[in-house]
Amino acid sequence: MGNEIYLKYFGYREQDVPLCEICGQPAVDIHHIKYRSQGGKDEISNLVALCRNCHGRAHFKKTPYLDSKELKRIHYSFLDYYMNVFIND
Repeated sequence: MGNEIYLKYFGYREQDVPLCEICGQPAVDIHHIKYRSQGGKDEISNLVALCRNCHGRAHFKKTPYLDSKELKRIHYSFLDYYMNVFIND
């Protein structure tokens, strides 16, 4: 469900591959910043595109770790950029 929401919001087609919001590599996962198991919603403000490496960092399996506070900061900057460049143009 989160994948569909993310792709639709940013205008990606099913065959498109979004880029990782952290490093710019092809994203393979749409990650919930606040885990669904902890009440996180399938909303664009809680969904971030991540490559395999950065997704591992978000799950504290690879260093340097990406905690939810850092993911939120980066994702909200990404959303602001998107709104300013593509929506308010």
